[in-house]
Amino acid sequence: MPVIQILQTLLVFLIGAFAALVAWNNVADPRSNLRFVEHLMRMDTIFPDSRLKSRAIDSPFMHRLAFAAIVIVEGLTALLCLAGAVRLGLVWGAPADAFHAAKDLAFAGLGLGFALWFGGFMVVGGQWFASWQSKDWNGRESAFMFYSAIGIAMLVLLHRA
Repeated sequence: MPVIQILQTLLVFLIGAFAALVAWNNVADPRSNLRFVEHLMRMDTIFPDSRLKSRAIDSPFMHRLAFAAIVIVEGLTALLCLAGAVRLGLVWGAPADAFHAAKDLAFAGLGLGFALWFGGFMVVGGQWFASWQSKDWNGRESAFMFYSAIGIAMLVLLHRA
């Protein structure tokens, strides 16, 4: 059994487990991260004289909707990655082409997770809502760690083993 197949499966599984824990934590204790979304969208902790504050959204309904969308995408990321890891585990030892053909769910999960943590937290949160200006409600460092790990897993998964 090629070691690279085991490594690829393990990385997809670990990203899936991570996303599952993040989603579960948000379901078990929604108030903690909902507060983050509220402050981010209100833009109430960015530079006081920022000309970007016109982008702020004060609607509690929109805050909850954004939070729910985040949790749903986290859950989908988890499901796709975990299902992808199972699918890869079932074809361990297969020829490289057959193993590579079984990576679709894994790539879908990793891609969705990358889109959430890079697109959602860095592009939308960091730039559109200017969270880079906030010392208290930033989230960019955590997001960087998450999408970096996902990106590394995607690069490893690209290898035909």
